[in-house]
Amino acid sequence: MTEETPETPDLDPVLKTGASKRNIDAARKALSRIYELGWEPLAPYPGSDTHWQVRCLFGCGEDGKNWEGVMFFSQCG
Repeated sequence: MTEETPETPDLDPVLKTGASKRNIDAARKALSRIYELGWEPLAPYPGSDTHWQVRCLFGCGEDGKNWEGVMFFSQCG
């Protein structure tokens, strides 16, 4: 997803029910930042300060394996 492609990002079902422009913009910002930092989302964007299942693509785990787990988007700065 880039600024040139305005497709709607994958949102958590709770956010989809009342998907506002604010939710969609927040999801785009979060996804952009997640990819920029070398993470891959494993679940739809859940909203801010909510656990999000992700995978590190740079061998962040033990023995250089790609770590998977939950994080808060706000941890991404």
